[in-house]
Formats: sequence, C-alpha cells, structure tokens
Amino acid sequence: MASPPIFIIGISQRCGTHYLYDLLVRHPDCRPALTQTSPWGSWEDHILHFSDELSRYADELVASNSLNDARTRELLMRSLGDGLLSFVDNLEPGASDARRPVSKSPLPENLDRFSELFPEAVAVLMVREPSAVVVSGMRTFGGSIDHWIRIWRDGARWITQFLQEHPSSAVLVRFEDLFEDPAGYLSALLPKLGLSSDRYDFSEARRLPVRGSSQLGGTPTGVQWLPVAPNETFNPLNRGKELSDVDRQRIRWRALPEMTTFGYAPDEFTGPGTFRAIYFQSQSTATRVIRGARLALRDLRDAQTRRLRRRRRRPRPLP
Repeated sequence: MASPPIFIIGISQRCGTHYLYDLLVRHPDCRPALTQTSPWGSWEDHILHFSDELSRYADELVASNSLNDARTRELLMRSLGDGLLSFVDNLEPGASDARRPVSKSPLPENLDRFSELFPEAVAVLMVREPSAVVVSGMRTFGGSIDHWIRIWRDGARWITQFLQEHPSSAVLVRFEDLFEDPAGYLSALLPKLGLSSDRYDFSEARRLPVRGSSQLGGTPTGVQWLPVAPNETFNPLNRGKELSDVDRQRIRWRALPEMTTFGYAPDEFTGPGTFRAIYFQSQSTATRVIRGARLALRDLRDAQTRRLRRRRRRPRPLP
C-alpha cells in the first residue's frame, strides 16, 4: 500500500465525524473504505475499540519465550497493524485503484495503541464543543446529561494523552472551525494528510448535504444519515445553547480542564453556588475513584491470569 488509509477518530458520538468524512471522500485521491451505508451512517471501523485483545495477545506471545523482547512486541504489533491496513484497503469489493480509503470511528478508546499498530499513519482527531455533543447525544440516543459529559470528557482525555505522546502522528480538527470555513480549513488540512489541495473542488464544500443532524432529524426516531439539504435556519454551532445555564455550568465543573485544552472554556468562568459546586466536584471525584479501582482490579486479574498461564506452559521434569 503506497499510503495508509485516513483514519478519522472522534472525541465521542455526535461530534461531526460524518461531516469531515463526507468532505474528505470528495478528494479525487480518496474513497470510502466501504461505499455501502445504512440508516445509521457510513461504515465505521472500531479497530481501536477492540485492540485491547491484540495487545493482550502480543503480551502473551512475548512472555511465552525468553528470547522475545520489546522489539519482538513492537514488530508483532506493527505486523498485526499491517493486516488491519490491508483489511481496510480491501474492504470495498473490487476497489483496486490507488486512492486512499477513508475510515472513521466515533470513539477514541484505546487510542494509545494507534501508533503501535499504524506507525506510518496519521490519526485525524475530531473534537466538538461539549454542550453541543451533549444536546445532540441526548436527542439522538437518549441518556442523561452526566452520561454524555462523561463520554466527552473521557474522549478528551484519550485525545489529549495521544497529542502529548505522539504529536507527529496526529492532526486535531475542531468541528466549529471546519464548519465555519470548510474551504479555508480544508486547504490547510489536506497537505497535513499527504493530499494535494490543488486537486480539491472547494466550491462543493459549503453546499455539502448534511447527514445525521439531530436538528434536521427532529426527533430521536427521526434522526437518519441520508443526505439532507440544510435549510436557512440550520446552524449546528448553536446546538449547545439549548441547554440551561445550570446544565452548562455542570459541564464546566466536570470537564473544564478538558474544555480548556481544546479552546472551549469561556473567557471568564463563574461557577454555581458553593453547595452545587461541591456536589458536582464530589460526584466527579467519586466517579474517578471508582473507575480507577475497577481498572486496578482488572489489571491485577489480568496479571494473575498471565502468571497462571506461564506456569501451565512451564516444562515439568519427568517422574
């Protein structure tokens, strides 16, 4: 494969990955990883979401022989990644041209394994202002405001960690900046992905039909991912304004550091009253403690399982 696929990875559902996807597949050097669509949208790879199984496999294989080392694991993960790249490249039946497939995933879980699996690829990381994600998420899929704040905040932490550890393997895209000036934003983005901006028809960017909008869909059962022409009142940048002041304050108290990282924090933040602030913060702290305990317990169980497996494989002396 001359150039790796283009992987779009969102901070959460409802962050605009379909919009970026539809823009990129219009480049003459790109194509969808799979052209077939469904009522739920374009094909999504979820490769990273399940990559913990590959990581555990690599750990077990390396531990099985004393001659294996860190280089063995690095080579194994890269070889598994080569297989996944071939999978994405050949997913579309009959696609034998040199165009680069564009794939996407709405969630960044296990993003830390991206560079292990695809060291030559670039992750296109899509973020969106959290109140807009919360409103659209609840309208589309249901769930509480705390559920969607947690999803956005966790996604923000995955992306922040990746940007810190692998800055040369990532391109950050803010939905708001892309939507406000798609032609100007794309002209700067395309070269970062190894694509020529001279070969792109920017006149079509602003007239692009919208897919999956919670505003144009109307109700959760009405949200659909078929192309819809936006009307004069369509403005996804105003989505978060539908929340009450109390709800917006709740988002800030629970995700203000992450909002600041991506430029979404207000210039001046005056939090709610003392009692409400303590309540929000205590909920956030308790959630982190419980989640940390669960992860520590899972790691302990995994380590015990690996030790038991190694013992079973250890040669026993003959009687």
